[in-house]
Amino acid sequence: MLTILLSCKLIFPIRPGISSQEVTCSHSDDFFYSLPGSRCGVYYRCYQNQPIYFSCIDGAMFDFYQQRCVRTEGTCFEAICIGKTNGLYADTSQGCHRSYRCRGGKLTTIENCPQGMLFDGKICTTEENVVCESPESTAASIRYEADPRCYGLPNGNHVLPGDGMDCKKFLLCQNDQVLDVLECPSGYRYDERSKRCRLSNQRASCRASYQDWKMADDSGCSILPD
Repeated sequence: MLTILLSCKLIFPIRPGISSQEVTCSHSDDFFYSLPGSRCGVYYRCYQNQPIYFSCIDGAMFDFYQQRCVRTEGTCFEAICIGKTNGLYADTSQGCHRSYRCRGGKLTTIENCPQGMLFDGKICTTEENVVCESPESTAASIRYEADPRCYGLPNGNHVLPGDGMDCKKFLLCQNDQVLDVLECPSGYRYDERSKRCRLSNQRASCRASYQDWKMADDSGCSILPD
């Protein structure tokens, strides 16, 4: 009997298409960085001197300090050039791990520092020699609300409301918060009663929300074969 469900989120490289700045990856490191102008919805990593782009799915926002997409209430910070003279600046929204260049009030290039270094406003240097300013006073702030789809639900997995009869996606809930949105592998559908992905069946259906899964009849997803 198959008991494995898809516990990781697949995020696919994308072409940003939403920002005109040049991303320079002279140094490969272990960090993911948000892409300015994406409202923290797009992020990238420098790998072999090339930026690899990713997108947070289903309305999530990328949090640099957590290094992942989040759905809890919070504030996203982005580097800006409005009101700044031409030149290089430390990107405080990313903990000064990269720099950005302003020209004519627009952000033109961004570049990360080597591993273990921070940008001090002029050069990348060792972390102990840099005091990174707070992004609250040096970057644009974007407030976002928590994803409400787990309100009132017990901790654990729940079929995604609004997924209709597809039942491929489900929520990971904890303390009324959406921790993640997951998807069953191809050929599987999520079963609300057993709380896992099961083999799909053409004749089967399932409930589209947690509140009404108890009303499912004998043709519900709970009878899908293991």
